[in-house]
Amino acid sequence: MKDKKMKKPSNGENKLFGNDVECLLIGLIIILISIIGLLNKGPVGHFLTYICVYLFGAFYFLLFIISFIFGLYLMIKKKTPRISINMKLLGFILVFISALIASSGTSDLKFSQFVVVFNQQYMADISEKLFVINSLSNIVIVGGGFIGFMLRALLNTCVTHIGTMIICIVFFVTGIILLFKDVFAYIIRFFMNFKWRKEKKLEERKVELTPKEEKKETLDEEKEDKKVEVKEEKVEEAKDEENKIEDHIFEEVEELSSPISSMNSSSFFIDDLESIDEDTKVVELFEEPKEEEEKVESIIKDIEVEELNKVDSFKEEDEELFEEKKIEIEELTNNNEPFINQVEEVEPIKEEPKEIKVQEKVKKKLPYVLPPLDLLKYHPSEDTHYENERVAQERLLKINRTFENFRIGAQVISYTIGPSVTRFNIKMNDGVKVNTLNGVTDDVSVALNGNKTVRVQLVVEGRDTSSIEVGNVKADSVSFRECYEQIKDKNSIKDRLLIPLGKDIEGKVITTHMDSLPHLLVAGTTGSGKSVFVNTIITTWLMRNSPDELKLLLVDPKTVEFKKYQGLPHLVCPIITTSKEGNIALKKMCEIMDKRYELLSDVGASKISEYNEMAEELKLDKLSNIVIIIDEYADFLSDLSCKKEIESSVQRLAQKARACGIYLIICTQRPTTDVITGTIKAVIPSRIGLLVPTGIDSKTILDSVGAESLLGYGDMLCLLPGHSSLVRVQGSYISNLEIKNICDYIRNQRSVEYDEAFLNLKTQGEVAGNIGSSGRKKELDVLHEQVKAHVIRTRIASTSNLQSEFSIGYSRADHILNCLEDEGIICRTKNGNRRIVIAKAEDLDNNN
Repeated sequence: MKDKKMKKPSNGENKLFGNDVECLLIGLIIILISIIGLLNKGPVGHFLTYICVYLFGAFYFLLFIISFIFGLYLMIKKKTPRISINMKLLGFILVFISALIASSGTSDLKFSQFVVVFNQQYMADISEKLFVINSLSNIVIVGGGFIGFMLRALLNTCVTHIGTMIICIVFFVTGIILLFKDVFAYIIRFFMNFKWRKEKKLEERKVELTPKEEKKETLDEEKEDKKVEVKEEKVEEAKDEENKIEDHIFEEVEELSSPISSMNSSSFFIDDLESIDEDTKVVELFEEPKEEEEKVESIIKDIEVEELNKVDSFKEEDEELFEEKKIEIEELTNNNEPFINQVEEVEPIKEEPKEIKVQEKVKKKLPYVLPPLDLLKYHPSEDTHYENERVAQERLLKINRTFENFRIGAQVISYTIGPSVTRFNIKMNDGVKVNTLNGVTDDVSVALNGNKTVRVQLVVEGRDTSSIEVGNVKADSVSFRECYEQIKDKNSIKDRLLIPLGKDIEGKVITTHMDSLPHLLVAGTTGSGKSVFVNTIITTWLMRNSPDELKLLLVDPKTVEFKKYQGLPHLVCPIITTSKEGNIALKKMCEIMDKRYELLSDVGASKISEYNEMAEELKLDKLSNIVIIIDEYADFLSDLSCKKEIESSVQRLAQKARACGIYLIICTQRPTTDVITGTIKAVIPSRIGLLVPTGIDSKTILDSVGAESLLGYGDMLCLLPGHSSLVRVQGSYISNLEIKNICDYIRNQRSVEYDEAFLNLKTQGEVAGNIGSSGRKKELDVLHEQVKAHVIRTRIASTSNLQSEFSIGYSRADHILNCLEDEGIICRTKNGNRRIVIAKAEDLDNNN
């Protein structure tokens, strides 16, 4: 037997211990060194303490504490901590530096002599000999150590002692603010919002006040003013003419009783009506005036007590006055019995339904309120900057090494880290063509460990460099609210159909106007983020347009994508789910387009914006924008009986509908040439490609490769007007809960009102069964039924067969086959050269 060769150990087997054991041992050693240095025992402890004291002075213990925490973390986590420069760490560093400077030296210390002064005057007092600390009791005299003295001497030499103190104070204050910025922000926000909360409470209190309470408050104020006036008049009259007090008081009482009887005569009415019929409910109608009458009577009694104490004889006259008033009212009630009966007849009518009707009318008159920004949420992601930065530096070296190996005169000069992609900017040497980069794309992918997301961009818009784009190790999600906040202040009429696509590699929000597109073609496989992207477009328009400004026609063959938008007042009709309904809806939309052009020509306008401006002057109804969104366009064309009609309608709308305010968005998972034909691409120049399976599909949708190397989850290439090359964008993310909240907010304001022309599309399709693609009704031939039975049985649909079987001419046979095609019995193949039979023999038996 041959001797077996010894297997060479792999890299992982060369290690004596595992990574966990190594981290444990290193962490333990660091902890022991820290403890020995803090205790300052033995030669090793003196050595460690001397070095730390020499460098940091009285703050030497911080170095041992940090090393102790580092070793403990290494033992527990089994890995080194990742330190990222953030605001809090920067604040700690500034405070530490200011402490070192403030505690070091005197005001006359210069940079040229600080070493000698530090060693002889400060370190000599606490050092017995080299590397030995005599005592730590007087360690305060060394201040911030060698580093602190050096910084102090340098600043004194450059900006004098006063400048040094100013810099020290600025560093300290800035560091404290950075360390406790959250606390300061909370305090400032609390005081800033205090006044706002107070005003809001006052507004809420005003809203809670009912009209009855407001009326009572105003009535009480008027009565108090009247009381003061009456008191002043009576005091003056009592002083001037004491002999005529009786007449004056009588007149005043009569004046007070008259408004009471006029304002609250219902109270006297009630006293008499109770004796007539206790079961009547008229008392309920006058409960509130009775309470007001009691308040006024109490005020009058107070006035009477003050004046009647002087003259007692007027009490009897006052009582007689009130008795006369009551007698008069009794006579009135007895004479006006029909009025009482009328009140009793009105009694069954309740007030609640009247209030409800008034509320409904007011609700219809209320203006439409756009959904607030609070309905959108932030979607935070983990901090990936440190990891992406580290990987980007490694990839930069690998790319440059690949250029050197293949002798390509180019090098990476910089890189930009985006939300999901890192772009390496490449500078070509003089005399080297940029096309040479295409030849090393696969080599770069291999050098980056087989990364399939490498994409070469030869010309970068606005730069004198080429670029290589590589997907990040950890991608950052882009929240829809972040993108929407960039456009929320743009509220002009032109910006109503603004679309935030997402963020580019540099982190800028990319937007575009639907009017400048003017139609859009979106393609991407499952999981590429196509549905989320379409949802962000619809949500943006719902938050920026009222139902009077925007109408939507949604086509959803899958029946689940647009279900959440059902019942919105922005919809022209219920969401369409079948090809036949969509075919009729598109035809009706073409009719609306023609009618709109007639309106524009009558007014003399060339586009919808000009018409709406003239409509205000001419007092005409404005035209709203209409957007047709078709999801799964390939499935929508699956019905061969109406495929050609749908394509012709789409083509006609894409060619003419822009000027009259009708726009088209088509989405598909299968961007093949039979779905996205050359005609469709010609009339829809604006396209967005998400992740597609192959480069052929990328060429079909974008006329260029690159979409096959995208990352998915919203990573897309955009072919937009105004851009000379493709724009790479990371689409934003919006959750279904946010969409639901926005739709519920809109439904609570307006009820849906569909266009009557788009209702009952199924029945309209059945009525138009014999209408051809030209729109004219075709007359059926005498042999129609016989030919129909023959075609279904033989499964042959050709003019030559019909000519031989029924002895008819070519034109007559072709006419019958066209009628059968309109009925859905036969259809044409993809190339349109021959017809195939799609009806079954069961259909013929059922008809018979």
